[in-house]
Order: sequence, then C-alpha cells, then structure tokens
Amino acid sequence: MDNIKLEQDEQEVLDAFEAEEFVSALDDERRDYIAKAAEESLREG
Repeated sequence: MDNIKLEQDEQEVLDAFEAEEFVSALDDERRDYIAKAAEESLREG
C-alpha cells in the first residue's frame, strides 16, 4: 500500500486515523442506514 498515491484529503484522513485522532461524523442512525444499504447491494449482486 506504500506505492498508492492518495489525494491530499485522503492522506489527511489516513494520517488522523493512524494517529488515533479520527472521529467519525456518523451517528448511529446513519451508520445503520449505510450498513443496511451495503447488505442490500450485496444481495442484489
């Protein structure tokens, strides 16, 4: 993964995540919605 060139905003998110400073903006309702949407898309495929 070291050879992948990230956009600046992607690199900032990765750096924050690796430094354990990343805070998700998702609340529980939005997280559940996204998880259900992902499950549905896998069933359709």
